[in-house]
Amino acid sequence: MRFKIEGQGENIVIMYLGYAQDPNPFYYINSCLPPSTALAFIWEHHGDAADLSALSRFKRVRLIAWSMGVMLAPIVLSKLDLNFEKRYAVNGSVEGINDQYGIAPALWDKTFDSLQNETQSELFYRLMCFNKKVYREYAEHHPDRKISDLRTELRFIKEFGNNNAKAVASFYDEAFISKNDLIMSPDAVKASFLKEGVIIHERPTAHYDQEIFKILCARSFS
Repeated sequence: MRFKIEGQGENIVIMYLGYAQDPNPFYYINSCLPPSTALAFIWEHHGDAADLSALSRFKRVRLIAWSMGVMLAPIVLSKLDLNFEKRYAVNGSVEGINDQYGIAPALWDKTFDSLQNETQSELFYRLMCFNKKVYREYAEHHPDRKISDLRTELRFIKEFGNNNAKAVASFYDEAFISKNDLIMSPDAVKASFLKEGVIIHERPTAHYDQEIFKILCARSFS
């Protein structure tokens, strides 16, 4: 796991990223933050656990978990004493890899088996962005991730999910679901949050929803 904090302030926004990501595509987030707000990224989900204790010093914490980060964040962050202001889930479920409420295990395994070269990894990024315009902009700030690293991450996320008790969906205050998501089934994600009565917002966007990241980061702390 990798972790970094950018900027300073009494509050912090945590971007808990999903599979195959790094902070590069989120270059725009710092310019969206309210005053006196730092920014943290958590990514590359494998290997030794990062020391996240620095997050405990902030007065208020806003979590924006995306994709597989929605499953991982509650398990990892529950070990810390954090004063959450809001916890947002974007295009992911706490079940993660699950036939009913997430990505089907068979599809996850197929992704692992087929991931042999950059052509396959780029297919994932293209599907994630849904349209050519979004993909072109995303590709200008492409994650710096190697194929071997992505395969390790795929294996780790599945094992981590199998070996740890899942959080309940009500860990999150609100869930944002993109109707054009080609990575996580919108219907499966919606079902996950509906059963726990979580506030749901449906959007006409893709798995990578740059607009909602900007909106959630820019909100003033309550």
